[in-house]
Amino acid sequence: MLLYSLLLLLLLLMMMMMMMMMFGRHANVLILTTSNITGVIDVAFLDRADVRQYIGLPSSGAIYQIFHSCLLELVRVSHVMLVVLVLLV
Repeated sequence: MLLYSLLLLLLLLMMMMMMMMMFGRHANVLILTTSNITGVIDVAFLDRADVRQYIGLPSSGAIYQIFHSCLLELVRVSHVMLVVLVLLV
C-alpha cells in the first residue's frame, strides 16, 4: 500500500513538474498543490516553486465543522441516511 501511494505521488509530481515547465514562461499562472506526505516531495519540484506555504492542521472545532458540513451535504444529495438517536435518561 505504501509503495502504491509513493508511486502515485511520484506520478503526480511528474505531472505537476511538466505543467510548471509548460506554464513557467507565463506570469499569470497559479498552480496550487497539496500533500499530506511532505517528507517525500521531490526537491527538484520544490526548487521550481516560487512560493511554498505550510498550512497546519485545523483546530478541533474546524474539523468538526468540516465533517458536519460534509455529512449534511451527503444527506442532502441522498447518499447517506441520517439517523438521530435520542437517549432519554
